[in-house]
Amino acid sequence: MVGEREAAGGARPAWRSRSAASQSKKASVASKLASMVTASSQDENQDSEGNMDDSLSMTQLIAELAKQQEVLKSRLTSTETIAGENFERLVTAESTISSLKAQNTLLLERLDDPENRSRRSNLRILNVSEGSEDGKDPTVFVSELLAEAMADVFTSPPPLDRAHHSLGLKPIVGKPARFHRYSDRELAFRWARQHEVKFKGNTLRVYPDLSAALAKKRATFNPVKQDLYQQGIRFRLLYPARLKVMFKGDTCNLIFETPDEANYFYEKQVLAQKGK
Repeated sequence: MVGEREAAGGARPAWRSRSAASQSKKASVASKLASMVTASSQDENQDSEGNMDDSLSMTQLIAELAKQQEVLKSRLTSTETIAGENFERLVTAESTISSLKAQNTLLLERLDDPENRSRRSNLRILNVSEGSEDGKDPTVFVSELLAEAMADVFTSPPPLDRAHHSLGLKPIVGKPARFHRYSDRELAFRWARQHEVKFKGNTLRVYPDLSAALAKKRATFNPVKQDLYQQGIRFRLLYPARLKVMFKGDTCNLIFETPDEANYFYEKQVLAQKGK
């Protein structure tokens, strides 16, 4: 009996040890599962936090881009406003400049006209040899020159208000002279246009005394004048700068204000008639 109890009593600790091992194993598995669940939860939390961080970064970036876009819009609007104002100022400036140029041209013409009218009694005599006056007063010398070179016009030296040298290359110089009587000036000028004026072996050239601006303006007719001369058509340059053309045997007198008008007439009328 005693032996059986002992035997029975010795067997109970072995069963208990197996049960304890089984419980320990279950606890270990449960601990591992809990650890896995915890780790998974932490990963999910980290992913969620990462997604939230990414979402916040995108929101901040969009907000920053929107802010920059507004700044650019503001700068663009300001630039357009400034450009518009500058364009208006430019248009106003161009209009003002055009108006000032027109006024300046008109004032120059008004200033040039009285200057040339004050010279209407003057003649410019060219190709006078340097030193021909032999120490005489220029006014007296030119008066005697006119009487000698234009003996058909002046029986005595015409009265002059003044005469002087003009700048030029030696040995040929010019002699501007102002006649006391305008009628004497016209007689001398017309005779010089129809005759050869000789003085001490030189052929003198006589021109009206004009301002540089008017002389330049009259010179613009030179090409068409040469063309008309070659065609045998008579013409005359009127004061201040107009071209009178005697066409078809003086039966048609035309006056042109500009060289372009005269050139158009020459091409359309003279050359066309010659071609026929």
